[in-house]
Amino acid sequence: HTGWRETAMSLPDAPSFGPAVNLPPGTSLLEASAGTGKTWSITSILIRMVMIHGVSIDKILVVTFTRAATTELRERIREALVEMARVMDNFRDTGTIPEEPRAQAILNELLSQDTAIHTGRQRLITAIRSFDQACISTIHGFCQQTLSASIIESDSSIDIELLESIQPLIREMVDDYWQEQLQSADPNWIRQLDDDGITRDLLFEIAVELEQSPEMPL
Repeated sequence: HTGWRETAMSLPDAPSFGPAVNLPPGTSLLEASAGTGKTWSITSILIRMVMIHGVSIDKILVVTFTRAATTELRERIREALVEMARVMDNFRDTGTIPEEPRAQAILNELLSQDTAIHTGRQRLITAIRSFDQACISTIHGFCQQTLSASIIESDSSIDIELLESIQPLIREMVDDYWQEQLQSADPNWIRQLDDDGITRDLLFEIAVELEQSPEMPL
């Protein structure tokens, strides 16, 4: 898919990323514009890791931002694994290599190695059967799972909750502050606040803006 490129500080003119490209060891940054096939490419990387590199699917972490995106990504990955299994079965029965780029690239690479076709297919079937163990989650969901799995090591409360948004907490703090300041305030001062348009909602908006400022002290 066009639009993908592998980016590294020492390789400013890195080649385009595709289903036949092995990512180097370490950290790789893949950049993409809208509509260039990010989900397809993530799925391609995962299938390569499973079939060619022999990584168990429960050892692969895939994270995204929203629950809706997580649900879609999980379904797309499952569908891609099942479709790849169909491709492998068809190749076994007919010897036909498909034109679809991902399947073609993976099959060609497996064919270049002795016994890799059989091994790759077995790895794929294992991944499909154990797909429920795949960690495909939101960032917050993964952090929650990690903390829950290591309560003692992280010294965390067993009922800890990670907030996807801090705004409800800011709202609660603003409401408490507003009530505390106004419950015994001079009526003239309260009227002045009203005349100046200073409201609880305005205070909340200011607090949210301050919280999001990179210059806000921790």
